[in-house]
Amino acid sequence: MKRILLITLSVLVALALLPVICQGATAITSKVGKGGLTIQDGALTIKDSTTTRFGVVKDTGVFTATPTTTTGTAWLLDFSTLTSGDGLKIKYLGTPLNGGKLINIYGGASGTTSVWSIAEGGDTTIAGPVSMGSTATVTGALTAPVIAAGTTITTATATADSTYYGKVTLITTNGQVDVTLPANGAAVGSWMDFLVTVENGAAVTFAAAIADTLVTANSLDSDSVGFATGHRIGAYVRFVSTGSVWVALNLGNTTMTVTDTD
Repeated sequence: MKRILLITLSVLVALALLPVICQGATAITSKVGKGGLTIQDGALTIKDSTTTRFGVVKDTGVFTATPTTTTGTAWLLDFSTLTSGDGLKIKYLGTPLNGGKLINIYGGASGTTSVWSIAEGGDTTIAGPVSMGSTATVTGALTAPVIAAGTTITTATATADSTYYGKVTLITTNGQVDVTLPANGAAVGSWMDFLVTVENGAAVTFAAAIADTLVTANSLDSDSVGFATGHRIGAYVRFVSTGSVWVALNLGNTTMTVTDTD
């Protein structure tokens, strides 16, 4: 019993002195399996036999982490118990970074290419395409917006599908080209553009997958649209889904011809 009391007392004293020891020059090391916890001169390090996996540099507070997992989740921040406040908060005053980034994610073959970043003031730069499942609200001006380029049609026939949505497709075949639109019922607001960029011989026809369902100017039951001789070079048409059918909109300066067999 005396031995147990002495051991318990020793542990309590050690715990009480731990904050004081951590602030001094004495190193504290605790081994757990192959890893270890080291607090030395105010620095915190968790490492295996050769590599630091987690560290906080003394004085500066610089944080580093190198997970070893090759599958699953490397870092998990679980905010499921929060009912208010911020899950993650980054605070700064003025412009202390002098043009640097608050958040900067690097990728590429060597991990040195910035692919997504947030700068001071909230300016966000994304290197790749952005997919949104809901409405996006833009309160400022768009600087040099670019329409995504889709498939280039170089054959006499083509059937458009969902990969055409939100893009402009170039037609470069100088001859008869028959394009079939996707099936009706695409999500409302889905759209796709087509631009003729070759000679006047590009006789392009855009037909609905089901006859009598294409909406055009003053017609709810058209079959197809196209452009006659003299109105083909630079012809530009957009198709927008109502959720039920496609609507053809002539966006170019050439005349669009409507075919309605009713």
